Amino acid sequence: MGYDDRYIPFNFLEERRNTSDDSKDQSLEAIFDVNIPIAKALKVSAQLGLQADKTAVEKWAAEESYYTRKYKEHTRYYDEESSAYRYFLPEGGIVQNASDNFFQYNYKAGLNYDTRLWQKHEIQAFIGSELRKTKTKYLSAKGFGYNPKTLTTKSVILPSTYLVHRSKYKGYEREEAENAYASFYATLSYTYDEKYTVFGSIRHDGSNLFGVASKHKYLPIGSISGAWQASEEPFLQSAKAISHLRLKASYGFQGNIDRHTSPFVAGTYKTVAALSDNTEDILTVARPPNDRLRWEKTENVNTGIDCGLFKDKVDITLDTYSKRGTDLLGSQRLPLETGFGSMYKNASRISNRGFEISIATENIRTAHFSWRTQFNIAHNKSRVEDETFDEADYIPSRAGYPVNAVFVIRTAGIDEDGYPLFWKGGQRLNTVQFFDLYDPYAGDPDLAGLFIDSKLSPGEMRARFTYLGDADPSIQRGHDQSDFLWQLRSHRSCQLQLKTDRDKDTSL
Repeated sequence: MGYDDRYIPFNFLEERRNTSDDSKDQSLEAIFDVNIPIAKALKVSAQLGLQADKTAVEKWAAEESYYTRKYKEHTRYYDEESSAYRYFLPEGGIVQNASDNFFQYNYKAGLNYDTRLWQKHEIQAFIGSELRKTKTKYLSAKGFGYNPKTLTTKSVILPSTYLVHRSKYKGYEREEAENAYASFYATLSYTYDEKYTVFGSIRHDGSNLFGVASKHKYLPIGSISGAWQASEEPFLQSAKAISHLRLKASYGFQGNIDRHTSPFVAGTYKTVAALSDNTEDILTVARPPNDRLRWEKTENVNTGIDCGLFKDKVDITLDTYSKRGTDLLGSQRLPLETGFGSMYKNASRISNRGFEISIATENIRTAHFSWRTQFNIAHNKSRVEDETFDEADYIPSRAGYPVNAVFVIRTAGIDEDGYPLFWKGGQRLNTVQFFDLYDPYAGDPDLAGLFIDSKLSPGEMRARFTYLGDADPSIQRGHDQSDFLWQLRSHRSCQLQLKTDRDKDTSL
């Protein structure tokens, strides 16, 4: 099998005549809303969203096309009975059809209460639920020996059973996935005198992607926040320079879903060659079961200040945040006697802290001309608090370091023969000394000098690495250096806008 040194010519114009690639996309989206007032401040609302997408693709390549001729060379084999090379791809072209179908519905229903009491008390409350389900189906069919006049194909007779599992010769493939989500939530907001606002929310989210126990399928989360419109206070009314000043803070939790996991055994069906030139259907396990899989959780603490100066000619925004992720999924090795190499577990923790500052100014504004500038700067520091780690790994653990920590082996130049040198402590060592290399077949006249190995244990190899720094920038800066808008109005209108942006990342 294979190409050896056989030449397969390609002609662009000929390929255009002998191939086709047609696709058709269909999409439907619909939203139905219902709002029913029950009382002056109370109403019931419901919403149903539907989405259906379908993509159909047909590809055809004639027998003389480059694609089919190249495909045919893959099927060459040596026939011992005739003592000659033959091809098992039938005469004719190749046709491929594929369809990708996606359907989703999203249903929301809730009870909303919104009122204002005694001119100074504003109360808003909402309680509701949401149900969402997605379903995808992918079909793929491939036919060989295709005749576009009779619309027929021919069977592929494989010369050996060891070829049956190759996807190149599969005539039909199908994949389906279905996921369901359920959420129940409530929110409550209270504002006094348009200056002080308190907001709270609770949620109970569920998904079929997690453990079989209900305590793992569902995640109760919530948040609370507050805001103070300080510029409405009497003691700031006389500060003419301050247009508005708002302080805000929030604390809460949120959940995250990793759709690549499952609490059940996940595998792939295959057909492989067996003894006596027979085939056998098998199931290859891709992921072992884990009935304790649960949601990833993130704890958020946010504070901020929004300030406008000089009749909002200058807008300043400062936001700080602290995020702590727990129960994050990571791959952990398993003892080989379990029959699996590794499995996903909720065993990692990551924290992020940082701030963002944005300053926007309106430098000039007239009836026909305006000029604005904007500057922003952001800082983030991440840290891996804990992660799944195997003592057999040769790469250092990121625990205690940034998420994108960079570990390197420090080089110390080259020796007189041009080979690299490395630092170990204060010593300069050559490659053999640094990695403790040896010849496992020394003394064997046939294999000596062909292979090398290292005597270093995984722990000793990890100790050879040095932490270099964080691959992510510590400081990110950007600004709209100029945003000009010029308008000239006479008998006709003319508008000209000039804008330049500049971003910069700095690692500290």
